[in-house]
Amino acid sequence: AIADMQSLWAQTPDWPRSQALTAPEFRDLPPAIAEALGAADITAVVPIQSPRQDWGHLVLSSCLWEASLDDTEDDSVAAVADQLALLLDGAALLERTITAERGLAHAEKLAALGELAARIAHEIRNPVTGARSLAQQLARERGTDPDDPAALIIGELDRVEQRVRDLLVLARREDLHLEPVELGEL
Repeated sequence: AIADMQSLWAQTPDWPRSQALTAPEFRDLPPAIAEALGAADITAVVPIQSPRQDWGHLVLSSCLWEASLDDTEDDSVAAVADQLALLLDGAALLERTITAERGLAHAEKLAALGELAARIAHEIRNPVTGARSLAQQLARERGTDPDDPAALIIGELDRVEQRVRDLLVLARREDLHLEPVELGEL
């Protein structure tokens, strides 16, 4: 009966979902919903709404609530639904906050990794520059033979230097410069 009620509930948009309903008011609902509520022993349906979001409904069953609600109990149930809505809002805000904090922590790790990469690149660059100078001097002394090991050394050191430059470009923080552009040219 509850599964039937949930299905009907979702398919029937023309009833007042934003107000609390008790068993006597069920007769004003579409017959299929009223029958499903009765079959499931539902005595009240209270919306769980906050200023931010509609969270759903608090459904009271006759097995949980022995009699119909009087005004005092009705107010208490409405207060519980209001507090539940605020609690759900708080939980949603907490979830977004945690997600944002994790994103910031990840960004900080990436920034630290970029700084480390820049330090490593500079540490690699110094001995590569010295080795390249020696290989160039050796190549000048031996001539311009393309099969000479000095030419191979210079080529490989150029490749390493390019990788170090790429790493430094990746590690560099880029400043954002906004300026008008001609869209046609772009």
